[in-house]
Amino acid sequence: MRPKNRARQVGATIQQTKPKHVVVLGAGLAGLAAADRLGRNGHEVTLLETQSRIGGRAFTIQGVLADGLLAETGPARYPPHLTRIFGLARRLGLEVEPFYPRSGTVVAYLGGKRIERYEPSPEEFWGYTSLRNAYPGLIERSTIRVALRMRAWLRRVLGKVPWATYRIRGGTHRLAEALASECKADIQLETTVESVSQSATGVHVGFRKREGRGTVDADYAVCAVPLSRVNTLSFSPALSQEKTALASEVPFHSAVRIFLQMRRPYWRDDGHNGFGVTDTLGEIWDPHFDQNREPALLVCYAKDELARQIGELSETERLEYAITELEKVFPGAAAHFETGTSYFWDHQPWIGGGWPRIREFASRAKVFREPEGRVYFAGDYAADPRWLNMAEGAVESGQRAAESIAKRQR
Repeated sequence: MRPKNRARQVGATIQQTKPKHVVVLGAGLAGLAAADRLGRNGHEVTLLETQSRIGGRAFTIQGVLADGLLAETGPARYPPHLTRIFGLARRLGLEVEPFYPRSGTVVAYLGGKRIERYEPSPEEFWGYTSLRNAYPGLIERSTIRVALRMRAWLRRVLGKVPWATYRIRGGTHRLAEALASECKADIQLETTVESVSQSATGVHVGFRKREGRGTVDADYAVCAVPLSRVNTLSFSPALSQEKTALASEVPFHSAVRIFLQMRRPYWRDDGHNGFGVTDTLGEIWDPHFDQNREPALLVCYAKDELARQIGELSETERLEYAITELEKVFPGAAAHFETGTSYFWDHQPWIGGGWPRIREFASRAKVFREPEGRVYFAGDYAADPRWLNMAEGAVESGQRAAESIAKRQR
C-alpha cells in the first residue's frame, strides 16, 4: 500500500509541474526576459508585440547613416552593478566595451561659455566617475587610480566586469535579438493586444492585426506593455484601482537623440574625445571614440524640457539647430557634417515618452509586483525599487514574473 500511495504522490507532482502555455504581452526587454526564463523553465510561450520589431526601447536606427555607425536611441550605458544585463550578455555571447573614454578631454558649453578640460559630474553623465570631483588632491587621485586598476585586474581574474560603465558592443538591440532567438517563443509582430480576460482555468487574450482580430488562450499571461499603455487594455476582471490609478498618474520623461554623421572625427585634432556637456543640446557622445573610423558620429542627447523644445522642431530644424549649437562646442561641425537623423520619444505612439517617472511613486509602484489572478506584470515600472525605470529593472521584473509562474506550478 505504501509504494502505491507514494507513486500516486509522485504522479501528482508531475501533474503540477507539467509545461504551461504563457502569453507575454510586449516584446521589450521585460517581455523578452520573461519569455527567455519561461522557455528555460520548459513552458510554451506566445509573445505578442504591437510594433513591427522587437526590443521596445532597445532600438538602433539602421539604414540612414553609414554602415557601422551606432545610432542607439534607447538604453545604452550600464554601470557594473547592473548584474542582470551583464549576466545575460555573457550567457548570450555578447561582448561589452567601455562607454566612456579614458583619454582626451571633455568640453562643456554652459551659460554661453565654452569650458575646455571640463570634469563632468555623475549627474551630468550617468555612470561617469570623475576622480577630480571626488578626490581633488593629486596624490589622493593617483593613489585611488592605482587602487581602481588593481580592483579591475582582480575582477577580470574572477570573471567579473571591471568597475566602469559599459555598453553592449553593437548596441542594446543585440541583447533583445539574442533573447528573442534564445527563448524560441512564438513571436507575433504587428499584433496589438486589446483585451485580457481570465477564468479559474486560464486567460483569454484578444488582439488586432492588419488582417483582423484574433484570440490566444493560455494558462497565464505576463503583461509587459509600457506603463502608458496599461490602461488602454480591457481587463476582465478589472485591474485593481491602485494599478489603474498609478498607470494614469505617472508622467513620462521626454527624451530626444540627434545623430550627426561627420566626415571624420575632427575634434580629436585638438585632443578632445568627442564627449561634451551643454545646456543647449544636453549630452554629447562619440560612441566610436576608440575607433579611428571615417565617417564619424556625434550623438546629442537631451531630456525633459530641453528635449521637448528640440523635439517640437521639424527633423530638418533639429539637425540645423544641433549643428549650430555644436559649433560652439567643437568648432568645425558645419564644415564636416554629412547627414543626420533624430528620434523623439514623445512622438512614438506605442509609448509616448522616454521612460516613466516611476521613482517619484516608488512606494506605490510595488503594486505592479503583485499578480492579478493569472496575470503577472513586468516592465521597468514593476521592478525591484533599486531598478525602477532602468533596463536592469525591466530584465529583473521579467525574470521575476517568470519565476513566480514557475513557483505557482510546484
